[in-house]
Amino acid sequence: MTEYIKRTGNDQYFSPSEPLVLGKKLLDSVQFGGGETRVTPLLIKLFIENAVVAVKRGESLDNMPMSIPETILNYLREVNPQDTNAENYVPNLRMLAVAKAVAWLMLKDDYVPRKIQRIQGEKGLASLFENCEDTDIVLDRLRANGVIEQTEVGGEPFISFSLDPVAEYLSAIYQVNYLAGDKTKWRKWLTELQSAKTYPDEMSGFLYSLQTCVNTYKKHFNIPEINLPQINRN
Repeated sequence: MTEYIKRTGNDQYFSPSEPLVLGKKLLDSVQFGGGETRVTPLLIKLFIENAVVAVKRGESLDNMPMSIPETILNYLREVNPQDTNAENYVPNLRMLAVAKAVAWLMLKDDYVPRKIQRIQGEKGLASLFENCEDTDIVLDRLRANGVIEQTEVGGEPFISFSLDPVAEYLSAIYQVNYLAGDKTKWRKWLTELQSAKTYPDEMSGFLYSLQTCVNTYKKHFNIPEINLPQINRN
């Protein structure tokens, strides 16, 4: 943690002892929901970026999110301009709702992050939200925020998340919130998930994210006792 902070030039924002405090907070956040969450370079990056923002605002590091899913959601909030005069301004709640839904649309077939046609994403969002008149604006805002990328294939626009783990966590948060306390729906969906051709190795990133989100939001969403798929550690 200390070495990463120095290499990225962020040591100017912290006292000599604070990198050690951050390291402990990172481990605490990994262990917060139990499960088998891994400390990855991306996780360290997002964690430090959140800490830098907190310091710049004069906020205490004690107020940082205490779980990996909340760290990722907080990162998306931080890169989203809250100036109502900004081009394609989108409130955080709406931005997060669409980001989670888009992530789910990208992963729901085989639970592996991939590109989808933008029009396919827009149609999917229309099926998930009653109000979808601002879909273009929100997607453009997510692009400007660096959260999603847009490329052209055969003259058609395709969108994808800039970082696969962000897509995996957002889609897992979406599904955990959707299934919530319905044990019947959980069992049905988990059976479908385990019948996918990508199960378990190719979708391991999503499985890690799912396990972490279930453990993190268990009480909040009244998630029942369920047997989650085992993750191959090899």
